[in-house]
Amino acid sequence: QIAPALHGLLIIYILSALADKYISGSGRVLMWLRQIIKGPAMFITGLFTRFILPFLGAIPVLIYVYTIDQYYIKITSDQFKELKE
Repeated sequence: QIAPALHGLLIIYILSALADKYISGSGRVLMWLRQIIKGPAMFITGLFTRFILPFLGAIPVLIYVYTIDQYYIKITSDQFKELKE
């Protein structure tokens, strides 16, 4: 169900990138139009860099915290109990 929306975003991104590349000018109206055309590409790129990449970077940290770190804490606490006794 999400595939048509992703296809639509991809098409808008490609059209926006192409229009950004081929429309250039120094006039105020052309710059305003260029910013509107660049909008979808900037939105999708910003969405990717602000939400998806940090989430992907957090996955190894979460794996470490929920596996290795808990195992290490368990081992060290058991060793501490043995030393205390």
